[in-house]
Amino acid sequence: MMPTAETISKLLADIVGRPVTAKKLPPIPLTGPGMRVVAVYESDDDSIAGACICDLTFAAQAAAALVMLPSATAQESIVAGKCSPPLLENLGEILSMCRQWFQQSGGHVRSPRLYQTPCTFPPQIVKLLATPKRRLDLEVAISGYRSGRLTVAE
Repeated sequence: MMPTAETISKLLADIVGRPVTAKKLPPIPLTGPGMRVVAVYESDDDSIAGACICDLTFAAQAAAALVMLPSATAQESIVAGKCSPPLLENLGEILSMCRQWFQQSGGHVRSPRLYQTPCTFPPQIVKLLATPKRRLDLEVAISGYRSGRLTVAE
């Protein structure tokens, strides 16, 4: 079952310790130009349970918010065109806690595997990004940081 915008904003607020709002947006292509961080969640049977696709702004700003770095620090990564290794690690911590969005009753979902585009995805991830069964596209704003885009896909 897909999480709601409210569920997502509540969990992210709990993680970063700041108010978070999430507003639904129309879908955009999940592949193509623009840097993204893709977190792929797998079940114990190695099937893909879902993915979170973060634009660079959300990725860097959320990662900075987790450890109370200023938004300007995240902006440096945005200008550079990719998340710095420390910010990517912080984002991984956030997205690891988000795996609950993909857990089915009684099932277990492992911490996500992170991909920073451009990269080569395995075929099953290419399929998920091209034609997800369900998806939720959001603009996520963390108080004190720039808003960015987060897509949750199954």
